[in-house]
Amino acid sequence: MGPNKQKIRIISLIKQPEKPKNLFNRLSYFWYHVTGVYSLADGYIRTYVDGELDRELETTQELGASPGALVIGCEPFSTGQYNFNGVMDDIRVYDKALSEAEARYLANN
Repeated sequence: MGPNKQKIRIISLIKQPEKPKNLFNRLSYFWYHVTGVYSLADGYIRTYVDGELDRELETTQELGASPGALVIGCEPFSTGQYNFNGVMDDIRVYDKALSEAEARYLANN
């Protein structure tokens, strides 16, 4: 497996009504640009909200191949629970881990 096979980036826009500072305390009806970045080579999972680092988790876990479909917006093993309640738009998956500058650029352009 090549080096780019261990990196993933997911972007989604989330509609919310006003913009509180913490992603998990945000309300409905405003759009947020959310970027998730996983890098096995650098050992992290990062979440950016509107181009700013929201949280980071160190990891040594390797993402594995799955025979199932890519699922966004719900827990894949209990699809009746933990579903995203909102609207997502312009979802992208890349074969590389983006830098903070790239996440900021995408959020602002």
